[in-house]
Amino acid sequence: GSAAQRLQGGVSIASPPKLARGDVLQIFSKPGPAPNGEDSVPWGPDLSGLRVRASKPVQVVAGHAATTLPSTDVCCLDHMEESVLPARTLGKDYFVTRPAASSSLAPYTVKILALEPDTHVGFSPESAAAPLTLAAESVQLLSLNHDVRITADKAIAVTQYLHSQDAAGNIGDPAQSAAIPSDQYRTSYVFFTPTTFAQSYVSSVAPAGASVTLDG
Repeated sequence: GSAAQRLQGGVSIASPPKLARGDVLQIFSKPGPAPNGEDSVPWGPDLSGLRVRASKPVQVVAGHAATTLPSTDVCCLDHMEESVLPARTLGKDYFVTRPAASSSLAPYTVKILALEPDTHVGFSPESAAAPLTLAAESVQLLSLNHDVRITADKAIAVTQYLHSQDAAGNIGDPAQSAAIPSDQYRTSYVFFTPTTFAQSYVSSVAPAGASVTLDG
């Protein structure tokens, strides 16, 4: 199918949309005044915490057409997109690493989403952030500048955001990546790097004493 339905965030949906095979449903955040006063720019509420339920399997992709991070007063804009992990694949233990680029010493952003009420979240090292208690479908944004382990007593979603080049050592632009729970780590991965990028980096997380081999 080629039909595309568009819904505006914050609008109550009386009856759930019905999609045919191949149809696309797009949900946008509610437009509001932009920081520079241009009302045509779709600044507005964050859709984080929106729960999508379907009677049959669907794919959900989150993203932004053009944004700067960690604020609107840094260069430069870029688009972001990432597949949203199904709720049943989320976990309670995550490792998030600082961006590997040697000149990227500025903080990065982590977003934590709780699925259930009274979700208690902790960090290691403890100096990374104070413990949190989150309500169901609520989110918390944190600015971090080093590797961190995030644990919770109930399943959470963790997303990492890289910052714009002006905030990241003049390298890279905003990017979004879903963190994977540690109990879903694998022993073998295949990945590719774009041929047009000046440099590419890999961050590898493994238990102490593990042997990690690249290309053979």
